[in-house]
Amino acid sequence: MLCPAWPVATRATMAVLEQLGDTLGNDHDLALLQQFVGEHADIAPDEAAALDGLIAAREMKLQAAALKLGRRLYTATPKALCLRLREDWQAWRGPGDRN
Repeated sequence: MLCPAWPVATRATMAVLEQLGDTLGNDHDLALLQQFVGEHADIAPDEAAALDGLIAAREMKLQAAALKLGRRLYTATPKALCLRLREDWQAWRGPGDRN
């Protein structure tokens, strides 16, 4: 979706959306890692506690970053953002294509 012909503001928005997706994906991956280790790994309780602490600290940083990115995305209302993206999409696709 990052079309070079789109306005700078739209490209910036799309970059933030991609960054937000990556950040949320990393947070989710950590939750899955923690679950997997808890269910399948045969490690000492102190090692499991240490890993849980590291995961929790990283998740806090990722979630804070995700909130910051989300606030940047939604300085305008979600409706206004969607309208702007739709207008840019339609301008890129041409006057005959309204999909």
